[in-house]
Amino acid sequence: MIFGHRNVRRMLDSLIPVIESERLKTLENDLAWNQSQGRAAEWEIAIGFGLQQVGKLGDLGTQRSGNPDFLWTPYEHPIIVEVTCISDSHLHKNNPVEEFSSRLRSVAKKQSLPGHFSYELGETENGGAVILAIPSKQEFDAFFKKSDFLEFLQKIKKSPLEEHTYTFEARGASSKIIYRSQSVSGTFTSSSYRSYTLPQTYQHSSVINALRGKEDQIRKSGLAHPAILFICDNDCDALTRTVSRIGCVSMKDIIGLFLNGQEKRMLGDLVWQEGVKAKGRRIHAVVWIAVEQAHQVLSRPTTRLRAEIEYANYADPYLRTPEFVSAINKAFTHFPLPQSTPRNANTPRRYPRFYGGYTMTNQSLKFSALTLQKLLAGEISYEEFARDHPDLVEHFQRLNSQGLMIDAAMLEKCDHEDDDWISFQFGGLNPEKLFKKSKS
Repeated sequence: MIFGHRNVRRMLDSLIPVIESERLKTLENDLAWNQSQGRAAEWEIAIGFGLQQVGKLGDLGTQRSGNPDFLWTPYEHPIIVEVTCISDSHLHKNNPVEEFSSRLRSVAKKQSLPGHFSYELGETENGGAVILAIPSKQEFDAFFKKSDFLEFLQKIKKSPLEEHTYTFEARGASSKIIYRSQSVSGTFTSSSYRSYTLPQTYQHSSVINALRGKEDQIRKSGLAHPAILFICDNDCDALTRTVSRIGCVSMKDIIGLFLNGQEKRMLGDLVWQEGVKAKGRRIHAVVWIAVEQAHQVLSRPTTRLRAEIEYANYADPYLRTPEFVSAINKAFTHFPLPQSTPRNANTPRRYPRFYGGYTMTNQSLKFSALTLQKLLAGEISYEEFARDHPDLVEHFQRLNSQGLMIDAAMLEKCDHEDDDWISFQFGGLNPEKLFKKSKS
């Protein structure tokens, strides 16, 4: 999960007095499956929890089609709240570049090639969407069995120290696979292709589909209060675009054009700006939230949230007041710190949260409590544990060979994390070591 199981459980428990029992069951079920719908439930809970701390929160129920997620009343001004999350999953499905790269590495390993592959991918466009010039996943087997590709591999085997290039056509464009020996290119595989997840046009499907769907839903609810939409991150690069640049438009511009449209402008007989009709009627403001990672030298990356807001021209004046903006900012301060990016949260985790982490002193050691539990239960093998905790295992063996014995254990609870720490103190003496052998 993005915010961690314990934190989401705590936030959901806080909402129990507010939301209907059937909705609670649906949220619980979505979270238990921990798939894409789990991220949607997680964001819905987090938004509701944050707003609950800064005003009165109501559940409009599920009896009528189109009912929004919440009715929020900060400082006596009722506001309709709708929450959605968007992802790039359909774009990754249309451009299986990671799977293609993995298949190339598998080919290199299977053929025992001393070097490695890189690739330069062409592209076409379809309705503003970038389509990379690689075969679809369904075409992978046929592609890697093609006679000219097999011939390419044979040339590499005959001359493994030379550079070889394989050019192919896919989906209307040309691409290259390049083989280089390690002596020339080192050990890293490089790739070159145009981003297919960044918004190329103002009609970026992930964002526009969410706006259209929620505009229609709020209209059908028949409620007259101003509405605010939260668009949340389920692994969507568009949410990170703060400004437009050549070849990429920003969330602010996409949302602004949807809500407000733009006038047609002429420069003499030349059309300088095309007119676009506004699509917004009921959404008064949109807040979008991205999960970002900050990378620092010699330390683990930290995960954080970044939020921005865009208003419709017709927005209720109250939504622009310092009082309302302050309420939104206060709500965000009640969010727990994200523990994972959406992409990682959507990937099943084999190991516990603190797996691989440990600290040691002369006569003590500390590591993940859940790791110890899974180790004893056989869910993690000793071989895995020793591989990923070599210094810890070596220290444990050293203390054991010295005849020391565990005489104290302490659990360090981490209520806002999905794991705890367990510490062992070696201050006792192994009974088997109470008597020493002497040389006669």
